[in-house]
Amino acid sequence: MITKISAFNFRNYDELNFNFDKNIVFFYGNQNVGKTSILETIYFSIFEKSFRTNLAKDLIKKNKEHTLITIEYNNDSEKNNVITTNIKESFFQHLFNQRSLNSKDFKNYVFPIFINKSILSNFEKSKEKRWEILNELISIDKKIYLPLIKDFEKSFTSYKNSILIKDYHDSLKMSITEKIVNLEYEILKLRKDFFKKINNYFIENLSLYLNTKLLIDYKTFFKEKNDLLRGLNEKKIITILDDEIVLKNENNEYVHISSKKERVFLNLLLLISIVEYVSKEYNQEFPLLLDDILSEIDEKNYFLFFKILKDKNINVFITNSFRGKISFESLEDVQVIRF
Repeated sequence: MITKISAFNFRNYDELNFNFDKNIVFFYGNQNVGKTSILETIYFSIFEKSFRTNLAKDLIKKNKEHTLITIEYNNDSEKNNVITTNIKESFFQHLFNQRSLNSKDFKNYVFPIFINKSILSNFEKSKEKRWEILNELISIDKKIYLPLIKDFEKSFTSYKNSILIKDYHDSLKMSITEKIVNLEYEILKLRKDFFKKINNYFIENLSLYLNTKLLIDYKTFFKEKNDLLRGLNEKKIITILDDEIVLKNENNEYVHISSKKERVFLNLLLLISIVEYVSKEYNQEFPLLLDDILSEIDEKNYFLFFKILKDKNINVFITNSFRGKISFESLEDVQVIRF
């Protein structure tokens, strides 16, 4: 659990200090007052990058030379961990418990997951963006997964070039084809295993909180390795890029949810199921950074959403500028910070 955030000269802040005594923290107030910047301090301290900019100078308050961020957190194995990040325009220094980070420290690390309205919308509308998000989540469980994806994308680009270039040597084409098939096959196995595990949590959560019996079906066009090879050799350019995840009911029938806000809520429940699984599997914390997403779900589900987060014991930081009819100060077991 993250227990404290402090920063100097970060974005528009001269100084910010927050102490947290609850697992769920809710920042509530008008737009453009710096709520998202607080989430950004957490994200940058862990990943050494921002979800809003590629330029370190954007993080430093105007006319200042550097910014300093300190994050304190506790976990099951060790208390009072401190991550300190000193950012200058040309470099930054990253310390864990006052020393340089090493590979052994990762077992005591936290790994935040950032979600905003744009990410939710992309997950909803675009298969390509949906897989970008899912690939990142799968890689938490399968460390080899992202390198395989990147290798596949590079090889598939070479394959498409080999089709366009007439004098491309046949043996080279076959070599690229075989490599793609082997990569796809490994990726398929990892995906199937991941969604099988996630479904155990997703099905249980849907039944418990929504009294609904649905599951995630990983829909792929291929069953065996020969299917992959046959498709490429016959120039039927169907690959793992065409795979999809869909909802099915207990009768194995595909289900379409007509309400966008209901679909968003299901997507959030899927995300929570993934966080629940990886947290238990690896005994690590994956705090959720949820930026202004409440307006994307029905008001009637607000309290249910907070109940789920509480039940799952997830460390979560939520910002909101949406002016609904609900008094958020009445939420139990939630630390409400109003701007």
